[in-house]
Amino acid sequence: MKLKAYLSFLTSSLFLIVTLLLASCSENSDKKTSATEAIVKPDTLTAIQKEEMEETKKKYSPDTLEINSIRVNGIPFYASLKQLIDTFGKPDSIVKPYYECGPYSDTTKIKNLKQYWYGESSFHVINDKAEIDNIDFSDGKFTIESFQIKLNKKTTVDDLKKVFPNSVNLSIFRADPDTKEMYQFVRFSPGRSYDSMFFLKFKDNKLISFAFWHPC
Repeated sequence: MKLKAYLSFLTSSLFLIVTLLLASCSENSDKKTSATEAIVKPDTLTAIQKEEMEETKKKYSPDTLEINSIRVNGIPFYASLKQLIDTFGKPDSIVKPYYECGPYSDTTKIKNLKQYWYGESSFHVINDKAEIDNIDFSDGKFTIESFQIKLNKKTTVDDLKKVFPNSVNLSIFRADPDTKEMYQFVRFSPGRSYDSMFFLKFKDNKLISFAFWHPC
């Protein structure tokens, strides 16, 4: 009887111990789950923050006007000298420009740099290659087209805003120091790999010029 009672007691004790162990494991599992969640949540928040930062960056960054899609009077942004002459004829003047800084300042690397002028518009020419420097739209002779938009003397800021709202919202306003006339400058990125910028200049809501600007 004593043995039977002892075995019964032992069985009950073992059952109690197993029950307690299982409960403890369950509790630890819950704690681990909570701990795991605590680790995951910051990562999740970081991802959300990164997404918000990207959205903010997009909002406050100029739009992209794809440089490789640009055509001026039908020839590409980076054209051959032959294409330039065939399209616009003999330039009004050819000068050798001097730059203190920027991509054209190192004359040891860039040789034979010239600037071909057609009225108030200019192209950089190196050997047999040409690229847009500045386009003046006031005489109506030049048109810039891309798959995104067509730019000419009739283009307004309102036209631009339909396609490039960010760039227009980030416009820079400057007054001419001599005439006091106010101008609006709208900037664009030429593409991801570029530090340079495109600037469109407007006066009284009408497009005046296009310039390829390079930082020093």
